[in-house]
Amino acid sequence: MTKWGCIRVAQYTRLRFYQDKKRWRRVSSVSLNSTVRDEDGNETEFINTLIDQKRVDLDALIDAKSHYLKSPERVKQAIRKLLTNGDGDGHRLSGYDWKLIREFREAYKLQA
Repeated sequence: MTKWGCIRVAQYTRLRFYQDKKRWRRVSSVSLNSTVRDEDGNETEFINTLIDQKRVDLDALIDAKSHYLKSPERVKQAIRKLLTNGDGDGHRLSGYDWKLIREFREAYKLQA
């Protein structure tokens, strides 16, 4: 295809885009307090049907805490160092500290 043919195709594509854009409908918002029917036919608020993605699993948190409390003191020090003294990425930890943390995580996965 020649250069002018490509330009013509681009012009046609642009015109078609803007003609189709005129047909697009405006997006409407939905209130989270509006009532909807759930699977059983009961009326509930829309917000109650949404899943909370950022919810903390309390059972897993308690298991991890109990596993942490049972671990040796050196492992606890390495974990505290990771959470408090590091620059956010853990760059100030030694290789041995990383080894202890990796073993702690693997042991927790095997326990769970």
